[in-house]
Amino acid sequence: MEGEQRISLFQQPAVRLVIRNSVDGFNGRRDKIAFSDAGFNLGLSSAGPRPRPLPASLISPKTNGAFINTTERFSYDAATGALYYDAHGDAARSSRHLVAVLSGHPILGGVDLFFAFLSPDRLEEPPVMRLWECPLRGAP
Repeated sequence: MEGEQRISLFQQPAVRLVIRNSVDGFNGRRDKIAFSDAGFNLGLSSAGPRPRPLPASLISPKTNGAFINTTERFSYDAATGALYYDAHGDAARSSRHLVAVLSGHPILGGVDLFFAFLSPDRLEEPPVMRLWECPLRGAP
């Protein structure tokens, strides 16, 4: 519905190249992206059933999809709309995974990224993206 907030929840990184998630019509004033704390192995003690803002230290400030340190887990390429995950940031032999492509290459910042706890036994195979409509904790 127009004007309602939407959250795209990603359960875990896709390790198979055949899985490609797409987020269409993303609007940062309305929409958010959330990651499963368990599925992405974020280890955030404050994870709960409601999405919370992802700590800035886990998000690369680069806009070309690159990581600049080993603590970062997510990066965004503004030119292509590709959102990446890497369990080891820019560590040697690390392997970044494409989480999703945001159509239209919208501006994406830390205020748009959230995390929540989703029990590993609730993860679906193959990993899917789904819209999850619920109030956000810490959202404006």
